[in-house]
Amino acid sequence: MSTRSAFLAFSLEPRLQPSKWASRASPLFAMVVTAVIAGAMFALLGASPFKGIQALLLSPIASASGMAEVLLKASPLCLTAIGLSVAFKANVNNIGAEGQVILGGIGATAVAIHAPETMSAWSAMTLALLAGAAAGGLWASLPAWLRTRFGVNETLTTLLLVYVAVQLLSWLTTGPWRDPQGLNFPETTLFNANLVLPKLSDLGWSLWSGTRLNISVIFALASAVFVHVFMARSPMGFRLVVSGLAPRASAYAGFSATTGIWAALTISGAFSGFAGAVEVCGTLGQLQAGWVPGYGFTAIVAAYLGRLSSGLILLSALLLALIDIGSTNVQMALGLPSAVSALLQGVLLLSILGLDLLVRYRIRRTT
Repeated sequence: MSTRSAFLAFSLEPRLQPSKWASRASPLFAMVVTAVIAGAMFALLGASPFKGIQALLLSPIASASGMAEVLLKASPLCLTAIGLSVAFKANVNNIGAEGQVILGGIGATAVAIHAPETMSAWSAMTLALLAGAAAGGLWASLPAWLRTRFGVNETLTTLLLVYVAVQLLSWLTTGPWRDPQGLNFPETTLFNANLVLPKLSDLGWSLWSGTRLNISVIFALASAVFVHVFMARSPMGFRLVVSGLAPRASAYAGFSATTGIWAALTISGAFSGFAGAVEVCGTLGQLQAGWVPGYGFTAIVAAYLGRLSSGLILLSALLLALIDIGSTNVQMALGLPSAVSALLQGVLLLSILGLDLLVRYRIRRTT
């Protein structure tokens, strides 16, 4: 029997009632599968699996400074993933959150380089963050318009706009916004002090003294609560959920599909833009041509790993941030390639998708 014939000898049969406990436990099983594959990968690369797992998952949280870096990495990732969960629940495929993150950084920078130094810190910061959210939402509205006006699939348009955003970033930082005193480096001037997010240590949190952790972590927690309440309690949230679960029932109830698409994309884009604004006003303090953070693509994994639930997305974002920070430790401690992080994120996503498939379908041998 050929390989193709052997493969065709099996088929997928839908389960009449998928197991609830299996559905809830599948992300945990996916993490176990990823850990096993990571250990095997370390062994194949000539490193100790136990040392590799320790450097990947334990070393980053062994100190307050390490935990701060994980939280700092997880905050914009969480903001982006929470925004994507709104779109995905509405069955709208916003795959281009990366471009919306970049536009959020550009929007915040537009305020930062023009705001006077005399403006109060909270006023300037609020204006910059809102500008970032608005820029991300407006950027995401372009695919919404193309989808509702011409029927162009948003999966394609959101993804292609990422490359447009990257080119726009490059043009701004090498052209009109480039720092004239920056020795020809493609970057803007450093933001004024009133445009930089305050650190938690400056607000009296002595636990984080000497770390870079800023109030972005508070924004992430507040956003998770807001989106949970919005989707569960508000009429618009209810419409988005119904549109995603049962489009025909939504249309029969009189819910506008056009409104749902616009709302899903602009809300998710605004959260992604807000994440970009938090990043440039936080750890960077300026806009750089090489700033392509990758949060938009990683956030897709975080959203699905968290089952599109705001509370679980917080945990999944922490896990992915831990893997990203830990991969740097693996590179330094064991001399392994830096691509370990992206590889493990891909394995994690495939594990989630594969286990979800087995939750809803059973494998049957065809006769």
